[in-house]
Amino acid sequence: MGYKVVAVIGGSYPYRALWFEPQGGIWGGVTDNYEYPNGLFPEVIDNAEIVLLPNKTDPSAPDWLKADIKWGHLEVSSPAGKENEAPSGPAYKGNWEKTIATGSVASDKVYNRKPRISTIGSNINLYTYQFTPPVVSGDQTWSGNITICGDITVLPGTTLTISSGTTINFVQNWDINQSGRLNLDISELNIKGKLVADGVIFQSEPLQNLSRTNTDWSGIVVSEEGSIDIKDSTIQNSIYEIYLDAPPASAIIEAYINEAITPIQIGGSGPYSLSDAPEVISISSRGLITGTPTEVGTFTVKVKVQDAAHKAVSDSFDIFVSSVITPLTLAPISDITATQNVAITPIQVNTSSGHRSYAYDIKSDPEAGAGLSISDSGLITGTPTASKNFKVTVTVENRHDALVDAAPPPVASRSFTMRVRPRVTVSAIDNITITQNTSITPIQVSASGGQTPYKYSIESNPANGSGLTVDSSSGRITGKPTKAGTFTVTITVTDAHGRTGTRSFSMTVNASTPVSALTIAEINDISVKISAVQTNAPITPIQASVSGGQTPYEYALSSTPATGSGLTIDSSSGKITGTPTKASSFTLTVKVTDNANKTATESFSMAVSLIGDFNGDGVVNLSDHSLFVAAFGLSEGDGGYNAEMDMNGDGTINTADFLIFVSHFPNADQFF
Repeated sequence: MGYKVVAVIGGSYPYRALWFEPQGGIWGGVTDNYEYPNGLFPEVIDNAEIVLLPNKTDPSAPDWLKADIKWGHLEVSSPAGKENEAPSGPAYKGNWEKTIATGSVASDKVYNRKPRISTIGSNINLYTYQFTPPVVSGDQTWSGNITICGDITVLPGTTLTISSGTTINFVQNWDINQSGRLNLDISELNIKGKLVADGVIFQSEPLQNLSRTNTDWSGIVVSEEGSIDIKDSTIQNSIYEIYLDAPPASAIIEAYINEAITPIQIGGSGPYSLSDAPEVISISSRGLITGTPTEVGTFTVKVKVQDAAHKAVSDSFDIFVSSVITPLTLAPISDITATQNVAITPIQVNTSSGHRSYAYDIKSDPEAGAGLSISDSGLITGTPTASKNFKVTVTVENRHDALVDAAPPPVASRSFTMRVRPRVTVSAIDNITITQNTSITPIQVSASGGQTPYKYSIESNPANGSGLTVDSSSGRITGKPTKAGTFTVTITVTDAHGRTGTRSFSMTVNASTPVSALTIAEINDISVKISAVQTNAPITPIQASVSGGQTPYEYALSSTPATGSGLTIDSSSGKITGTPTKASSFTLTVKVTDNANKTATESFSMAVSLIGDFNGDGVVNLSDHSLFVAAFGLSEGDGGYNAEMDMNGDGTINTADFLIFVSHFPNADQFF
């Protein structure tokens, strides 16, 4: 027979497959109380094809299986003796009768069952793999046209969001229970976390020959720890427990006279009815309770929900309408110290009690220079422009409470002090010129603003050689520069509140005696041979020779390419040493800096090649071996003689040279 996908329902790998063979009369005697009733997947019964049930959210599921249907359990059933004839592909298992999938499957959850209907005969065995019921264990968003076949649990702490325009179809539950039987009730969303749905259609298929208990008929079941927020949605053929959006059923809803209550969403599919509620309170066709109370009192409101099958549930809650407002209060605001022309750290005003529609105002005394404002949310910001003390007063008014006969009056205020200090300013310091190793004339730093006492600190660039220090308390700069050159000196003054001011000046230090220009003698280029397999010897050390300038000298070495040269230089002596590690051409540059910060550079090249690399391609391989063999036996003066191949220098390319050559050849054992 041919196979094709006729339904995709869900689960996790490996897939469940329901295998039906086109045998005459195989379904003829099936009744509604058989494990697979006629109402389940009629296209399978009619066409006798195969059903694959993967999880469309599984990233490894092929595109042709990603239909808008979620979840289910994994099961395989096949005619006896034909377990290996399931079609190849994602759902294939070598032997369904013996193979147990790994992961969430437990070996003690495997059931072998036979149909109860004798008309089918004994030629079919059903092999069922019972899986852990699927769960929503992380926040998810569903959209599209979704069919739920099998119970799904939304775990505590998890939010399942169903997008607007989505249709959720609850079909008959064919999960296998612990006794190895089909449940045959409506599939359910068990909400232990949170369900959020806006503009969603929930619908379930009618069940036949089954008792319509609330559990069997619900589709959505909310546990005690769960919550649901369903708005503008349609729920067909279903009633679940009445719930209030917030707070829960049987609670007291607080409201204020002449103000619309917070809308209350009632679960279920309607029609809805209210009783004992004030005339101004009503419920919509979608179960949304709204209204504006016009009198004070406590009202017990009864809600009744009834579905098309005349099944009804009801509940009640109280609405408490009051005109007395709890006194409006502002939390204390701490005094602050600010800096002139510097933005303050924002301050959040905390308001409590009263109603939640607040209007804030802020005033300062004196009025000019405070620079503060307050947002609609009670956040104080601003930049004071005057250096003085301000008394700042924040006032909050309850806009709603002002419209009703509220007592006490819906206004509260708090005051705090803002002390604004001028910024720390450091007076200008003249640039100076001085001779190396001569003490400077002391410099007195002058600062103003901020809050005394001050603390002083000093930095120089370059960091070494300026020889200057500053007294941290008095601000007196002294010292003797030890290096010639130009220094940028920065003084920082910190006041008692941590505010700072800075000032920089330049110090030029001339050498104590005239010196000649700094130079480095020419360094000859070098060539180095290295082995691809043996430990190499270091180069003959190279001494950089420097003249002129002012001692002591400091040396540095750079290489292009940056890696592989293996060379370094002693920063004090200028001696270059090292062992190259890579065959390449390197340009090395020596840089010397004298005590007056004067510099000079000199570059040289180093050609590094591999021993035995006769063709110069950077590797020692069989091509070099072929060249050696071609020159074997030649002596100095012969045509084709290559001095590089005369590795022992005896004038002839012979076996002794070959042994030396292969000692530098990777995998040389191939020649022996």
